[in-house]
Amino acid sequence: MIERHVNFVVIPEKSQEFEDFFKAQYRPAMMKSAGFVSVELIQEMEQPAIYQMMIRFENLEQAAAWRNSEPHKTLAAILKSFYTSSDVTVYKFVS
Repeated sequence: MIERHVNFVVIPEKSQEFEDFFKAQYRPAMMKSAGFVSVELIQEMEQPAIYQMMIRFENLEQAAAWRNSEPHKTLAAILKSFYTSSDVTVYKFVS
């Protein structure tokens, strides 16, 4: 299993829209992907503009298939309107 941590610096006045978009559109679409395990969105307490999306897939290939899918491409374009920067770290489970 792999886990991707995607960190976002969200535009403060768009925080609620970002959260609503994640719940109503992004997460439901991802859940339909082969190999999907889970996705969670957390928000930093001291810096509320910083969010982290933790995404789990069974393997790298299935995660890549989601990222290359048409639903993801469409949703990613909308997602980008909510944040100023993002970065990704990918982890593998060792036990």
